[in-house]
Amino acid sequence: MGTGTTLFIGAVAVVGLCVYSYRRYVNKIAQENYSKENKQIGTVEKPNHSTKTKPINQIAAKAAFINNLSQFSSLLPTLVDGSYSQNEVKSMWNDVIIDINDWDLINLWQLVRKNSESIKHILAQWGLTPDLCTQFQCMEFHKDMYEAIDGQPIVNGKEYQVISPCWILSKVSESGKTIKEVVTKGRVK
Repeated sequence: MGTGTTLFIGAVAVVGLCVYSYRRYVNKIAQENYSKENKQIGTVEKPNHSTKTKPINQIAAKAAFINNLSQFSSLLPTLVDGSYSQNEVKSMWNDVIIDINDWDLINLWQLVRKNSESIKHILAQWGLTPDLCTQFQCMEFHKDMYEAIDGQPIVNGKEYQVISPCWILSKVSESGKTIKEVVTKGRVK
């Protein structure tokens, strides 16, 4: 085996170990949270389930979130504009999560809901990320991603500054190609 192959195998092993450790940590935290009686999410009581018999299934939590993505489209910008720190915004997120009524999503939410960075990290693992562009010269594809803050359509060739980024969901098709879908349009001036 060459040095490159050995390094690749080593890198894969390290990544695998990190994923395994993270999942154990998440499950341990979930079990500790459920051992406390009458704990609440926001102002709504948690369902009466025990993680000692059922660990959080992140794949199921992801499916519940993605299947209800339209309910989060207006909330996603709060994760990047700083407003997530406000209690009323957190309460809106909690209400949507609870309304979905998925055990895995609710319990995962308990672990990450304290700050926007934790939420963005989980969403990124699920393929949902904000666009990182801060300014651009408009091309045709930008018209599906952004809208002007004054309600006017954006114009090809014009320079824009991003006020709020768009959110993009990346999926892998059955043929193995990555498909990107704009979930929430960004705003520019």
